[in-house]
Amino acid sequence: MDYSQQRISSIKINWEKPFEVHKKKQIVFTSLKNKTLNLISASSSFSEKQSEILSKLKGKQFKKVVCLVGAGISVGAGIPDFRTPKQGLFAKFADYNVPYPEALFEKEYFIEDPVPIYKLIREILELNPTPTPCHQFLKLLEDRKVLHYVFTQNIDGLERKVGLRENKFIEAHGTLDLISCLKCKKTAQTTSVKEKILKGDVPYCQCGGLLRPKVLFYEEKMPKKFTNNKSKIGEADLVIIMGTSLKVAPFDGLLDFIRDDTPILFVNKEKIELKRKENIIYFIDDAQQIIHQITDFLEWNKEK
Repeated sequence: MDYSQQRISSIKINWEKPFEVHKKKQIVFTSLKNKTLNLISASSSFSEKQSEILSKLKGKQFKKVVCLVGAGISVGAGIPDFRTPKQGLFAKFADYNVPYPEALFEKEYFIEDPVPIYKLIREILELNPTPTPCHQFLKLLEDRKVLHYVFTQNIDGLERKVGLRENKFIEAHGTLDLISCLKCKKTAQTTSVKEKILKGDVPYCQCGGLLRPKVLFYEEKMPKKFTNNKSKIGEADLVIIMGTSLKVAPFDGLLDFIRDDTPILFVNKEKIELKRKENIIYFIDDAQQIIHQITDFLEWNKEK
C-alpha cells in the first residue's frame, strides 16, 4: 500500500474527541480548559470495594502511592493519544507527511526529515495545553505527602507543568519540553527555539547541528532514570493506574514489580485484564469524570 496517498476524511468537533481533522487535512487541537465536562454527579454511589479503597486513601492509610499514567489523562487537555482508531496520531499520520505511522518517532527518519515531528511540536506549542483534573490529582497526592512516584508515558510535560517536583516523576518516553543537539549534545528548553518552531522552521544549534526533541525514539533505550527507579513500585502500598491500557512495552512490565498484597486502583475508559486477579479495583469511564468523583468523595476539592 502506498501510505503517502492515503487520505483521511474530516470529522466534526466533538468535546469527547478534543481535536478534529481540518478540511486542509491538518489536525486542529482544541483545548477544553474553558469547557465544562458533562460529569456524572459526585453523589453517584461507588461500589463497596471502591468506597473501601477510597476511604483508606481519605484516611491517609496509604503512605507510598505510585501512579502509572498514560495518554488518557492528557486527552482532556486537547492532546490526542497515539493509537485510538480514527482519532489518534497514528491514525492521522498522513497529515504529517510520513510514509507510515511509526516514522514520526523513528530517529533515522527524523534525521532524514525532521519537519513532521516539529509540526507536531508546533501544534502543541500553539495549543499551550493546561493540566487536566487527572494531573491536578497527582499534585494533590504530592501535596498530602503520600505520593511516592509517578511513571508517565506522556511526552507533553504536563506533570511538570502542574508543579510536580522533578524527583517525583519519570517521563519514560521522554519529553517535548527539552531539545538537544545531535552534534554537540547540548540540551536546552524547547521554548528557547519556540519562535522558529512556530514559524514552521526546523531549529538548529549554534554549532550547526540538528536539534532533536528529547523524546524516546523507537530505536533508543529507556532512560536510566526509568530503569533505576523501577524498584519504587515494589515499595508502593497503593498503585494507581490512570489513563492507560498498559499495552506498550517495556512500560507494561512495571506491573511485574507490584507486590501481590498491594491494591491497584485502575482508572481508565477501557477495562483490561491484568495478570493479577486480586486486589484490583476498577473505575471504568472517562478518566477526568472519574477523578472528579473521586476527588469529591475524598473531599479534597473542598480544601484550600
